[in-house]
Amino acid sequence: MKKLLVISALLGVGLIWSCSTKTVEGETEEVNLSSWTLEEELQQEADSAYKGNLYYRVFTEVFEAGNCASGGCHDGSFEPDFRTLYSAYNSLVLHPVVKSDEQGTFKYRVEPHNTDSSWLVERITTDDAVLGRMPLYSEPLSTEQINLVKEWINGGCVDEWGNVPSLPNPEPVFFGVIAFVGDKDTGEELSYTRGEEFYYPLQFPNNETIEIWVGLYDLTEDGDFILGGELTHNKYQISDDVYDFAGVPTQDMTVLPLATPFMYPIPNSEDMAPYYHSFKLNTADFTPGVNYGFRVNVRGKDNTNITIFPDDDSPFYFKTLFSFVVND
Repeated sequence: MKKLLVISALLGVGLIWSCSTKTVEGETEEVNLSSWTLEEELQQEADSAYKGNLYYRVFTEVFEAGNCASGGCHDGSFEPDFRTLYSAYNSLVLHPVVKSDEQGTFKYRVEPHNTDSSWLVERITTDDAVLGRMPLYSEPLSTEQINLVKEWINGGCVDEWGNVPSLPNPEPVFFGVIAFVGDKDTGEELSYTRGEEFYYPLQFPNNETIEIWVGLYDLTEDGDFILGGELTHNKYQISDDVYDFAGVPTQDMTVLPLATPFMYPIPNSEDMAPYYHSFKLNTADFTPGVNYGFRVNVRGKDNTNITIFPDDDSPFYFKTLFSFVVND
């Protein structure tokens, strides 16, 4: 990759390259490379770098040879996008299918090490006349081409640079905020105080203890559910500016034992959800009429980074959902 960047830079400033080659008579002749286009130079480097690479062969011998990126097909009009090595790889490998079969067999367009679960293999081999075998507007792929695709998938879907694909580990997910005067067992629930919109600030009475609960859960790489009680770090912050938490210290949340969550209805639903995280505040410590924001900081079971709800880039309504005003 660095070599390609150097070539680009040199050609970009208009330097003239030349090299000496031997003629049949053994004499040298000058070959002026300044007449080459940048695309030709980069392609030569790419061909050399990818020589023998299995994915490069799949791209050139299957996707290109099969006219998969012809007009009206996978030419960028819709995915998968077979115009380039990069776009083809990133719209295939571990990319969720838009529509699977009736049984929901296929989760990804291409799943490394698993041809039976790869939607691409199904689409290039199917005999279903309604579904249609790919490529639709060209001759069916040969046995050799299909086997090349399968070999690449069974080998782990290594890309043109030798990188092995992997799914990023999902971060924790937020599903609800509720607040009670005093505590959840005896106090009044305060969601109704938000007013006309669900994201308006909570309205807290003055000189009262308030217990706030935040619903969180996590997911595995395979999409399996992880209860919020398994999250770590588990901190919260309160700021007098909903949009600015710089320098605000974190404090510990209370986390219930994994086996005994606080079960509470999901908003607009009769289903119950498990809440594990809570913290308390005394409204006497806050200035009436000021819109305070709060946020939580947690780490997923298999994550190294901390996830923040809401973070600096969250939309305004998510930030005001995590906010309150103390009444006079």
